[in-house]
Amino acid sequence: MQKPIPVIGMLVKSAHIDSASNSLITAEPKLCASLAAAANHLPLTFYIFQASDFHAQDGVLEGFCLLEGKWKKKLVPLPDAVYDRLFTSSSQERFLIKANLRKLSQVKRFVRLNAPLPAKLAVHHCLKQTPELAAALPLTVPCRSTADLLRSLDHCPDGIIIKPSAGMQGKGVIQIIKTASQGWRLTGRTLSNKPFSLILKDDKALGRKLDPLLHRRRFILQPFLKLSDPQGYPFDIRSLVQKNGNGEWEITGIAIRLGNKDNITSNLHGGGTAVKLENFLSSRFTAEQIEDIRQQVVSISLRCANALEQYFGRFGELAFDFGLTEECKLWFLEANSKPGRSCFHEIHDHNAQLRAVLHPLLYGNYLFRTAKQNNPLVKSNKHLIL
Repeated sequence: MQKPIPVIGMLVKSAHIDSASNSLITAEPKLCASLAAAANHLPLTFYIFQASDFHAQDGVLEGFCLLEGKWKKKLVPLPDAVYDRLFTSSSQERFLIKANLRKLSQVKRFVRLNAPLPAKLAVHHCLKQTPELAAALPLTVPCRSTADLLRSLDHCPDGIIIKPSAGMQGKGVIQIIKTASQGWRLTGRTLSNKPFSLILKDDKALGRKLDPLLHRRRFILQPFLKLSDPQGYPFDIRSLVQKNGNGEWEITGIAIRLGNKDNITSNLHGGGTAVKLENFLSSRFTAEQIEDIRQQVVSISLRCANALEQYFGRFGELAFDFGLTEECKLWFLEANSKPGRSCFHEIHDHNAQLRAVLHPLLYGNYLFRTAKQNNPLVKSNKHLIL
């Protein structure tokens, strides 16, 4: 009897094949192509699908498969595991997609490779429970109005940063600094990720500008940390941790993300670039200090992954961003459960690029194998938890 193999579906918001070039048009075409090409060399079935590709009436699913170097949309077996790379922009979109996935799970139950991360404040509260992590966490509180902002000034001598509680890619991040004339200087990125800078003359003007935004969306407030290089370019350290084929956390790669001088964030989506850690830090720190920084990033990243998994469910991959001061102090900035990999391509870290693609596939295979071992009577098309 032929040994059953796992079926892994990568869930995307939208996708279609360009007939002229036979390329897959979707939010992450390179990642889709890399995963599909790697999967063709592994004992598993892999495809890309949209939630709307499931036809509930017939109980069948269409997916995009890479066959002999060409994309083809065809009927595919229902997934054992779903790799969620959805980036939705509205609650209505999310509702419709969840409804379709619920219908799919009623026909065949599947596991998710990654749980969703909650809002930034919940992540902060979780990590704060671990003493070894608490020291790396900056003050983080809700910001519902300019009154909250003004009350926090005593704890933030260098200024304040506000961020959307559920934001990503640096969108909506604003640095707020009090000027010598008792006015305010705001620098940041709009919710559509466009850079801006403006001066407001007093507290009332600040309230008129920010309160409508703060009342409309949830924001968090943190002290502004001086996390720039000597030339004034903002930077952070990005680490990617993933589970391997044995279900164990590993560091996949580490890179510096360097922002533009007139920006306050270093996200690649906001115009930043990636640099190798050692190359970037070598002009300011000794080789011993750089190795110590690397080991700290590794240690904190793995602790963060374990802590978040204990609180919020199973994860297959997480990215963490850290700030670094001149005194070698690491600050935890953010966690991301749908991380990109382009920084490793930019720094030509081929091993990290390869691991970043293989790990979700190998971890999906691990979940399939362990599910069958734990319940050997379950057939491959009637498999486990949603």
